[in-house]
Amino acid sequence: MKTQCIVGAIFLGVSSLACADGAAIVGIGAGQATIDVDDVDLSGHSTAWEAFAGWQFNPYVSVEAGYIDAGTVDDEIAGIRVKADATAIAASVIGSVPIGESFSLFGRAGYMHWESAESATDGTTTIAGDFDGDDPFFGAGMAVSVEGALLRLEYRMASLDDADLSLISLALAWRF
Repeated sequence: MKTQCIVGAIFLGVSSLACADGAAIVGIGAGQATIDVDDVDLSGHSTAWEAFAGWQFNPYVSVEAGYIDAGTVDDEIAGIRVKADATAIAASVIGSVPIGESFSLFGRAGYMHWESAESATDGTTTIAGDFDGDDPFFGAGMAVSVEGALLRLEYRMASLDDADLSLISLALAWRF
């Protein structure tokens, strides 16, 4: 009986969400990531990409989850080649302020599980390590509605264990 009540509650919640005046969102984006690793004085830029999906409840509130690949940063410090790359699975809440019918400003707050691989080599000896963690992230941007899709320009930042990650991206999201 308890299982039937739980399944019924889940079904009721999902069907209510499906009937709400909202829209599913699916999108992709690309941009530039900056990774600053504190311990080795590494700072560099790389090409990043993301894929995401979510639900827009109304013009003011939506939720999203997605995958971010921040690429690989490669730098040389005092003759030692240092590399770092990062990926993340993220979930966030987005608050939007519509300005007119096709333009809006938005802010984002979320949480990410990230993984990073870092290495340092002098040509003969290599030291490498894999790291992961869970940290909050924040962002802000602007969106333009074009033929039912959203074109978004956004800046996001997160303070990871021993590094800072920032991402500026241009994304295209479709609403269904």
